[in-house]
Amino acid sequence: MELLSDHDCVRLLERSLVGHLAVISLGEPYVTPLSYVFSSGSVGFRTGPGRRLEAVSASPRVCFEVSEFEPATGNWASVIVYGTAREEGDPHRAATVVSELLDKYQLITDPLASPARVPGGSQVVTTIEVESITGRTAGSLLTVRSRPGRL
Repeated sequence: MELLSDHDCVRLLERSLVGHLAVISLGEPYVTPLSYVFSSGSVGFRTGPGRRLEAVSASPRVCFEVSEFEPATGNWASVIVYGTAREEGDPHRAATVVSELLDKYQLITDPLASPARVPGGSQVVTTIEVESITGRTAGSLLTVRSRPGRL
């Protein structure tokens, strides 16, 4: 296992499509996948009313993870971000996050294949102010038998 450089951590955060947000909810760990953007040193996402938003409001210390896996080689990389999540109070920054989300994800969906959605609505724009980022990679040319996660 090797550490990723800061540059490689940022690159993985920028290119990954799904992240996992870990919070404490009702006294226990709670992890959910989400669409996000990483820019200006923070992670931005939208979330609606529910357990995730309630947990972030009650206990804003969070952990955010992205990873990738290459089946052909067994290589994998993972980045973990620690920080404090909060509802974005700056309307300009919130609009920027929504715009970046739309830009990032419009290329992977066919707008005619799903019903039109109005950005915003009951969604709350939330940002994680990054306090630390760590990344690791491993698995180069592992055999099928020794790959992580095999059954």
